Amino acid sequence: MTRSPRPRRTPTVHTATLLDLIGAELLKPGEALVSTRPSWPAQASVNADGSVNYDGQSYRTPSAAAQAVRGGRATNGWVMWAVERDGKKITLAVLRDRFEAGDTTAGNHPAAAPAPAPAPPAEGPAAGGEKIDEDAPDPSDIVPAPVPPEDTTEDPGLITSFGMFWEREKVDWSKGARILGHQAGSDKDVDFAQQVGVYLLHDGARTVYVGRVSKPRLGQRLFDHTKDRLSGRWDRFSWFGLRPVLANGRLGRAAETFGTDLVVATMEAILIEGLEPPQNRRQGDGMTGQEYQQTPDDQLQGQHMVATMMRLLQGRNEV
Repeated sequence: MTRSPRPRRTPTVHTATLLDLIGAELLKPGEALVSTRPSWPAQASVNADGSVNYDGQSYRTPSAAAQAVRGGRATNGWVMWAVERDGKKITLAVLRDRFEAGDTTAGNHPAAAPAPAPAPPAEGPAAGGEKIDEDAPDPSDIVPAPVPPEDTTEDPGLITSFGMFWEREKVDWSKGARILGHQAGSDKDVDFAQQVGVYLLHDGARTVYVGRVSKPRLGQRLFDHTKDRLSGRWDRFSWFGLRPVLANGRLGRAAETFGTDLVVATMEAILIEGLEPPQNRRQGDGMTGQEYQQTPDDQLQGQHMVATMMRLLQGRNEV
C-alpha cells in the first residue's frame, strides 16, 4: 500500500518586527546580537529604527543581516541572532513569540531561554515547537511591502521624534523645565526634557543658534539658554531626538551603534526639516510620524491666573 505524501506545512508568517520588540521593551536600541551558528561567529546590534547593524552597515531585517554574515547565503536571522542575558542566549525568534503571545511583562530582562542547538542544514529548531528552515530567510522577512510609484519620502534615519518652532513662553522654566508634546490626534503628553539629539534656537523664523545634547538633558540645556548670552535672542526652539518614545509614553534608550547610511539619512532629514529648502521635493514627507506638537505646561495657567488677580487687586488699590 502506497502512502500519499504528507502535505507540506506552510511556514508561519509572523507580523512582529524588531521595532515592535523595542516598543515592548523586549529589546533595547544598541543591544548586542550574537550569532548562534558556531561555524559563522558574528556580532551585530539593534538600531533604534528596528534595523540590524552589522559590520558598519544597516540591514532592514535580521535575515538580511544574517545573509551578509554568510556571504550571501540565505539564512533565517530570527533563529541565528540572539541576545545574551544572565549568561544565556535568547534568540530573536523566542522574543518574537513572547511578544505575539502578549508576554511583555518581563520588560528588558525576560527569563532566559536556551538558544537553539546546532542542527542539520535543512531544518533547525523552532520557537513554539515549529520547525524552521535555518537556511532560508524567515517568511516574514521576505513578504514584499507595497512600494509607491515614486518614492518621494525622506528617511528620518536615527530621529525618533522631533518638534518644530515650539514657543519658549509655553514652557514653565521655573521648575525643572518640562518639555511637553503630543502627536496629532492624541491627548497623551510626553515629556522630552530628558531627550538627546540636536536643537535649534529661533528668533521668529530665523535660526540664531544650533546645539547638541549628548546626555539626557534637553530641558536643562534649553533652560541654560534662558540665562546665558542668548537669553534675549530667541523666542522659539526646535529639536530632533534620538531616544524612542515607548508605548508607555516614556523615553527609551538611544542607539549606541549605527551604520554610515543612518548617519547620512539623519543629517539630511535634519537639514531638510530645519532649513526647509524650497527646491527640495521631499520636504517633511518622511518625518510626519515622528513629529510632536507642543503642549503648554498646565502649571503656567495657574501662574497666569495668579498674576492676573494680582494686577486687578493692585488696580483697585490705586483707585
